[in-house]
Amino acid sequence: MSKGKFRPGVAHRIRDGIGPKIRRTTGGTWRVGVTLLTLLVAQSIFWAPAAGPVLKGLVLCVGLVSYVSPMAGLLTVATLTPLGVVLTTHLFEAHPTRTSEALVLACLAGFALRRTLRRQTAPESRSGFETWSVAFVAVMVCSCFALMATHQLWQDDIAPFLTSLLRFLAFGYHDVPGDLRPWERPVGFEYVALTILLASGVALARSAAWQCRIDPGFSRRLAAGLVIGSAAVAFLNFVPDVSGHAFTIASLFSQERWSAMTGKLGSAGSFFLLTGGIAVGGAAGRMRWVWLAAALLIGMALWVTGTRAPLVAGALATVTVGFARLWCHGIRPGSAGISIADIKRPLHALFGRTDAVAGLQRGFILAVVAIAILLLAVPRWDFLAPRIANALQFRWLMSLTALRMMAEEPLFGLGVGQFFLLSERFSSEEMLQMSRTMLSAGRTNAHNYYLQIGAELGLVGLIPFLMMIGSALRPATTTLWKVASDRLLLWTLIGVSGFLITCAAGQPLILAISAYPFWLALGLLASLGNRAADTAVDSPMPMQATRYYRSPAGRAVAATAVLLVIVLAGNRVRNDRHAIDMTRVDYGLYDWETDAAGTPFRWTSDSATVFLNGNSVSASVPLRAVPGLVGPATVQLFVNGMSVDRIELTGGDWHTARVPLSPPQRLHRIDVAIEPVWRPMDFLPDSTDLRSLGIMLGEVVMEPFAESS
Repeated sequence: MSKGKFRPGVAHRIRDGIGPKIRRTTGGTWRVGVTLLTLLVAQSIFWAPAAGPVLKGLVLCVGLVSYVSPMAGLLTVATLTPLGVVLTTHLFEAHPTRTSEALVLACLAGFALRRTLRRQTAPESRSGFETWSVAFVAVMVCSCFALMATHQLWQDDIAPFLTSLLRFLAFGYHDVPGDLRPWERPVGFEYVALTILLASGVALARSAAWQCRIDPGFSRRLAAGLVIGSAAVAFLNFVPDVSGHAFTIASLFSQERWSAMTGKLGSAGSFFLLTGGIAVGGAAGRMRWVWLAAALLIGMALWVTGTRAPLVAGALATVTVGFARLWCHGIRPGSAGISIADIKRPLHALFGRTDAVAGLQRGFILAVVAIAILLLAVPRWDFLAPRIANALQFRWLMSLTALRMMAEEPLFGLGVGQFFLLSERFSSEEMLQMSRTMLSAGRTNAHNYYLQIGAELGLVGLIPFLMMIGSALRPATTTLWKVASDRLLLWTLIGVSGFLITCAAGQPLILAISAYPFWLALGLLASLGNRAADTAVDSPMPMQATRYYRSPAGRAVAATAVLLVIVLAGNRVRNDRHAIDMTRVDYGLYDWETDAAGTPFRWTSDSATVFLNGNSVSASVPLRAVPGLVGPATVQLFVNGMSVDRIELTGGDWHTARVPLSPPQRLHRIDVAIEPVWRPMDFLPDSTDLRSLGIMLGEVVMEPFAESS
């Protein structure tokens, strides 16, 4: 063969040889990075000042159990996460520790470490749940990084800011939350905490689906774990020392509303609706009466929350699924061999002699249950009627606020976790007045999680979120429409669907104690649906070996989407950083104070930075040391990175340093380096001030360029 002739085998060898090696190397590096990050955040509980040794020991045990047996770790998390608030406030007295997050992060850390050390790969399913979940998390992470880039410009230089971020992840994750405003100090990273909450929830769903595919029998055990945790917190609802309410039969029909789980009654109601459906579904197998007793207890806990949305959502989900099965298995012409004679013989349907009749029977029972729930709710709703109109109007106005936010940044959104901070800016005057009346604050969340996702993450975040949810629901719904499936799948679908409906009137997914059980249930549902679908088509290949095929076109679309998100994030960072007025920004300075003569000043740390208008030709910088404490202070002045003066402050008088700022440019930066630094508690008796202080810096006065000419 001639030297320049094309050899098609070379391209195939490159694609089949080098390509997989690159993917394995990239995948291994990514897995190691995620594992290290998870371990970093998970170990932060051991530095939490409010967490006692028992709580820390519990979290450590969860991590070790998850490493040895991921299934046991998931069962532990499923049981304990709903009790997070109860454990924090009543058992361990560890407020503000994020107990539920600590348990889940420990579980995921053990799971990730096991995968990394043993080089395990997840079995892929035929559903797109894994793909869309990765896309959703990727958009969240990009949004979080975009916020960090803007946040850094407000707070400090890059190195100190990254140090603060690492300190938060490693030591401060369980401390009191910082200020949401990016320009306020101390620095707050609540948007990072929310990103971790959502990302860990998605990881929990994927882990649950994986373990259910490896061991189909684990599905029922996971459902039992969710129900046990829910039944435990439901029981605590009726313990006065925990719930703070004395339960009586009369309270079932009174205006009292409470939950031992959390003060967010809407989120508590969504959780009980979710787990109540799973409990009813579990009654189809062994220990039927235990499951039904748990379902009754959970139903009572849902009832005493007094929340309208979960009751309506439960009835709506039950009616929808019930009548859909009624239509598909009983009434639709030609479905599964059902005849008019079968419909005319209701007694025969009660015995479920055929799949179609069983579907008709179950659909009828589901519809009756839903209607009974609505009828029973009428007496309690009469007491709540005065609040219904206000609640509907409030949610309508908040929806308009969310739509205004989406119109501001339709593609990439305003940033993860930013709805609460910016809600006051986008709300109408009527909304602000109602919010201050009902919530005693102008800021609030959207009370519609889908609109909140759209406002915070834009269309590039909302679409993957909806597709992720849809890809988990689709196998279950498709199977239920075609064949008579197991009752656990049916009622898990009802519980998950009801929870998702309540998300249109609340935000249970931003509260860990209700979010984590949902993600576990979603992973359970995805696995149950995929397994039932495979059984329905008599798939010869077990789920563990099933591969999710990605065509070249699909990979090209995915790569294009990733590049689009990166470009949008970069453009967002550029615009936000450019919009900041740097003359309002300073680094290394504390709040304003006044000395004995009334002169305003701010303490510096070991260094300080101020930014001045670029049209100034000089600036006067007032400086003052602290006499009689630490001796003379050496001050080095820099302008735009160049040293311009070195001053030794020895007395207690003010010294004004005049620094040149020419030539004119967009912005001037003045840096002050101070030696030595001191702590008030080391020199002043009875002081508890731990700050590292340098000197006193007065108000910098600029001389504009026009005046000098």
